[in-house]
Amino acid sequence: MKSLKVLSALFISSALLTTACTPQDKQVGTPEVMAKIRKPKGNKGGNVGTSSGLKIGAYAASTVMMEKQIEALELAQLALGHADVAKSLYSISDKATDEKGVTTLKITSLKEDLNYSNGLGAIKSKMNKTFNVTIASTEDGEFGVEILGQPVKSFADVVDLKKTYVNVFEDSYKMVLVTLKDDPSKLGLAVESSGKFKASSASGVREESFSYIMKMQIDRASLTAPAVAILNSDMAMVLGKDQYAVSAKDLTVKVEGRCNELVGAGVIESDKRKNSVTFDSSSVSVGNKWKQDLATCGHRPTVDIGRLLVY
Repeated sequence: MKSLKVLSALFISSALLTTACTPQDKQVGTPEVMAKIRKPKGNKGGNVGTSSGLKIGAYAASTVMMEKQIEALELAQLALGHADVAKSLYSISDKATDEKGVTTLKITSLKEDLNYSNGLGAIKSKMNKTFNVTIASTEDGEFGVEILGQPVKSFADVVDLKKTYVNVFEDSYKMVLVTLKDDPSKLGLAVESSGKFKASSASGVREESFSYIMKMQIDRASLTAPAVAILNSDMAMVLGKDQYAVSAKDLTVKVEGRCNELVGAGVIESDKRKNSVTFDSSSVSVGNKWKQDLATCGHRPTVDIGRLLVY
């Protein structure tokens, strides 16, 4: 049966992405896994351009990583028909199901600007993202989703500051969502991505290769509900010589397109310090000293890459 073969391939793929958040898995932020992220297969990693004084704050980077969870769940719900595409910044096309029950479709970002504000002021952002989706299932309820992105490009320009912008180009984006065999009430989701990052501000220009890995466990029943329950997650990113790791438990995500909402807390941890990263319906904070209001509902980007310019 073709659908079973495709599903088996997705299970294998998910294992390679360390999807199953089980005790025997190595935490994503460990040095061993960080080394893999730093030089993933097919990507040389390291510096690809210039860097002249522009620093990316760990606090801002951790909040963007948390929001990458929203993006992954939004894509999953759109692919499975559990989200209202009319409210999103995407369109769906080329949907087809073959005689073996394998469904394919394409998710494409809309060609429009999204205007919002963050700690730097007015931001104009846009996306150029295309995702090819494969969905397979079996009669006993197991299913798997693979989402491949190419290209996956995000842009954020600060309107009132000349030559202040962030561009993120994900050359390789792969997401896998599967039923966990040891507990069918849970889903394992993993994302592995790599690409190029370029940012410019008054303090200089920075251009680097980057890579990140994210894995999470989701309550399966909640994927069709208004609020998706993330039971636990681990995320790690390498940007040039910098590296960031964030873990979280008991998060909820409401997928509402231009008003996506993440509620809950994670932890950003390094050798020197450990801080909470907390989202509610209107703001994000790190520790007790760094806080930003989220963009207004209706104009809110799923991932605010413009925040990377705010320490």
